[in-house]
Amino acid sequence: MFVRKLFGLMLFLGSLTMIALPGAAGNRGIAVLGHPNIAPPVSQPHYTSSHALVIGIDKYTNGWPRLQNAVKDAELIAAEMARRGFDVMLRKNPNAQELKQIFERFYASKGADPRARLFVWYAGHGHTMDGEGYLVPADAPLPGTRPVGFKLKALNMRRFGEYVRLAQAKHSYTVFDSCFGGAVFSSTRGISATPRRQPAHHFLTAGTENQKVADDGGFRRLFLSTLQGREPADANKDKFLTTAELGDFMSARYAKMTRGRQTPRSGSLETEEASRRGFVFRIIPPPARQFVALKPVDIWTYDKGSFERIIFDWPKQIAYRIDRNNEQTRLIFDAPAELKIQPLAGQKLRNVGDARVHQNSSETILTLNIPADRYIHDFVDGNQIIVDVVDPPSVARVQMASYPVPQQPRQVVTRSLPSPQPQLLPQILSATLSILQQAQPRQRVQRTRIIRYRKVRWHNQRSRRFHQRRRR
Repeated sequence: MFVRKLFGLMLFLGSLTMIALPGAAGNRGIAVLGHPNIAPPVSQPHYTSSHALVIGIDKYTNGWPRLQNAVKDAELIAAEMARRGFDVMLRKNPNAQELKQIFERFYASKGADPRARLFVWYAGHGHTMDGEGYLVPADAPLPGTRPVGFKLKALNMRRFGEYVRLAQAKHSYTVFDSCFGGAVFSSTRGISATPRRQPAHHFLTAGTENQKVADDGGFRRLFLSTLQGREPADANKDKFLTTAELGDFMSARYAKMTRGRQTPRSGSLETEEASRRGFVFRIIPPPARQFVALKPVDIWTYDKGSFERIIFDWPKQIAYRIDRNNEQTRLIFDAPAELKIQPLAGQKLRNVGDARVHQNSSETILTLNIPADRYIHDFVDGNQIIVDVVDPPSVARVQMASYPVPQQPRQVVTRSLPSPQPQLLPQILSATLSILQQAQPRQRVQRTRIIRYRKVRWHNQRSRRFHQRRRR
């Protein structure tokens, strides 16, 4: 009886395996795979070397709007990878030729070691045209004005997939913090794999192929916080983050943070069987910081009509992050300091119920009771950290100042081509031409040449007669 039950169990497990791998041998495209919520613990993978390529493009020179945080994000990512022991290559504002050469040489040379791991971060503009995704270098023209020139300059995602295939490294992990980065999952589909051992190539994008990515550094902040163990992404508590754990957490958490405007996607360039071998990060807390005692931080509040503004006036620039959980909002400042929370306490603000402060040796945590239907927008101005709490749309009040609400797309700088605007220059030129055509030509003045003879005083009668005779 025991043998019969064991045999039945083996048949059941075998059927599950066949169901889980449909067409694995024939599909070589990217597979966006579902992962279990809790993965089994992993042991420390052995890598002979670790290489990181970090690219940030801010200064676009051929019509694309310039960005503010792409290079800054790249610098912070490069610093974190260097802290983790990676050999880091940081490239800022490469042109079309440089961008293609950088990717090709990195994957071909650094990926030649079959026991190495490769990490790539790209922050800059992205674009889709005719269903194809492109990475935009610094000198690429606008696709609307010069479509052929744009295709020649920009890096097609299919071409990028060919560069990735040059690597024979054990694991590679590429992160796109750009608009339409999700196009990598469709543009590289159908690229055939080599018959030899398949390296594991994984991707993470800041949004889908149809979403624009905000240029505010939010995706980078969440990514670094997750790697440093500040976010609950390690489901099995083994102090390691696999690409599956990181991708699942980033997708769910960042989509919630942005109210669905951005939904990160993760996937693999391999079959499902090959994708199980993934890039692994060790969770390394941030280094302990030595802070000088800071003077108390003043807090100012202002009623802007449709929203309330809270200003934290720090004596120097301080890193921070915001964590929302239903009606509890935590502002975590990376410095110990005394916050003057009197303007926030006692329900003095209509959108803030209560305020509490907790402080340790390296952080100051401010907990605010804010209703879940309130929208929070934060930004930095010099040393000041500014948080706006927006009223719900149903509240009827005099609009002293307008502020975007979640039902209306807020105006943010994105890493993509802006929406087409009316072109005024052709209209101006056509109006000027019509004015010139209607104008009457100026009449030309006929000028008559007048010859004046000067009087000659003759010295004697003989010379006068000679000239008169000669004139005749």
